Amino acid sequence: MTLDSMLERAARSNPDKVALIEINKQLTYLDFDNQVSALANGLLNLGIKPGDCVATLIPKSIEAVVAFMAIVRAGGIAAPINMRQKADALRVNFKQINPFAVIADPLYYPIINKFYEPIQPQGRVILTGTTRTNGSISYENLIESESTRSPELKLKDTQIAYLNYTSGTTGIPKGAITTHENLTWNTKGAVETFKMNSEDVHLCMFSIYAHPHEIFCRSIYLGGTAVILDSMYPKTIARAIDEFKVTCVMAVPPFFRSLFPVIKSKRFDFSSLRIPEAGGVYSPPEFCQEFEDLFEKRFLPVWGSTETTGIALATPVDGDHRHGSLGKPVKGYEVQVLGAGGREASADETGELAISGPGVVQGYFNLPEDSERVFHTGVCRTGDMVRRDEDGFYYFLGRRSGLMKVAGMKVYPQELEQCLLKHPGIAEAAVVSLPDRLRGEIPKAFVSPKPGVELDENEIRAYCRENIADYKVPTQIQIFSELPKGEGGKIAYTELTQTAMDDLADSELKSMQRRIHSVDSKILDLLNARVELVQRIMSLRNKMDLPTYSAERSDEIIARVIEENKGPIYDAALEEIYKKILALDLMIQM
Repeated sequence: MTLDSMLERAARSNPDKVALIEINKQLTYLDFDNQVSALANGLLNLGIKPGDCVATLIPKSIEAVVAFMAIVRAGGIAAPINMRQKADALRVNFKQINPFAVIADPLYYPIINKFYEPIQPQGRVILTGTTRTNGSISYENLIESESTRSPELKLKDTQIAYLNYTSGTTGIPKGAITTHENLTWNTKGAVETFKMNSEDVHLCMFSIYAHPHEIFCRSIYLGGTAVILDSMYPKTIARAIDEFKVTCVMAVPPFFRSLFPVIKSKRFDFSSLRIPEAGGVYSPPEFCQEFEDLFEKRFLPVWGSTETTGIALATPVDGDHRHGSLGKPVKGYEVQVLGAGGREASADETGELAISGPGVVQGYFNLPEDSERVFHTGVCRTGDMVRRDEDGFYYFLGRRSGLMKVAGMKVYPQELEQCLLKHPGIAEAAVVSLPDRLRGEIPKAFVSPKPGVELDENEIRAYCRENIADYKVPTQIQIFSELPKGEGGKIAYTELTQTAMDDLADSELKSMQRRIHSVDSKILDLLNARVELVQRIMSLRNKMDLPTYSAERSDEIIARVIEENKGPIYDAALEEIYKKILALDLMIQM
């Protein structure tokens, strides 16, 4: 099955059903299919040939999904571009794919002007909206003027559908060659694993340039509905889940954490949600339990990658599961744990996660050496270190290469180090990973100055922002006169990591001590406020000639406080504290 045939099937079966929803706009399957055909015919009339790449630079929107599907229907290869990248990465992107055309929002025309038009002076630029540049083509005009009959092309499931871009070990973008077959197998596996159906409403919080098929593939395959939301504000997302009765959410764990205060407020209804699927960042057992306590439904951590087209390990929706695990293999994927020498590791033995099956991509576009290194045996060596327990659940232990995932985005220490070493005043640089509650991991940089140079942390951070994507900028920077070395003069990364962890623990300890001081101050303020209220009550009671003390009233207060206690403090300790507070009331009245 191809993506194209998935959409045609859904449009035939449910032409009037809503396929795609934005906050103020929606598209039925019939309109969706017609727009895809019109844009595909427009591309064919412009001269696109099978296998031609078309780059897209469009914000997360219905237009972005239509453009993706139209490129595929025209026999082309969709290449969504990460518009947040810096110049070097964008330049590599455009040179690698040499696009036949670019479909873009006018906001990103400067990128086209700088990186596309110099290599394709006769290239085709299709712009959404009303803004035009010399020679550009109107996206809307193509949709309105071209035929809505599906092009008579016989797409094969082995054809390349799109290039799903990741980052290489040097930070150079790599396009994973993703076929229709890859997408179909991954989608079928996810749908069966999570027992999804045509009534499901999907909300994927991934960006439009990172695994974009996750935003719409499952819903098209099932004939369901996809909500497209280009926002990370918790209340906006909560409102969308409530309003559109979203049943399936795919996101990184920090996204789900951002919803905790919202669900506690009880302003929005989350009862429709049944598949909270979390990938991209490890989900600790404590976080899984916290989620389940709040949402009263099973949290579903998964493992997937660009090279496997999406999830290859997933937590079961029912039956046995393990907090802290990545779940079990998704249907269609063969999963191995490879120990020393490439042998199969035994239960509970650490090894490298290796994946094979029809969901694994063919390789990297125009990068034969990298493809050979990663896929040379037909098995994808992921670089992730895991263990498998006796019941078949997999547990993530770390990354062989040191790859970090900052809020789900891949960050390689080597790329950050290379950036830092280009700074005119830095002699040495090393980057390590630190755990972070909100983003999963954050990079910390250690640097030493060149002779006679005085380094400034803020200036270094500003330099990084100019040269790498914002999410890659080291959160912490520590300056040493010289970085510690091990045998052979190599930088002692283990020692630096321990230093970073010790500093983190010390920082957290000081932070908690400051919070205790703040809490103590608030307790003092509250006690004084309470005394003032008691004094006012006394004054009023004296004027009314009423008794000012009641043992029954004291017992009632203590009983109510103990009943309301939901924290870790023991009831007996709380009772003793309130007896002293109430004794203070009595002293005031004497």
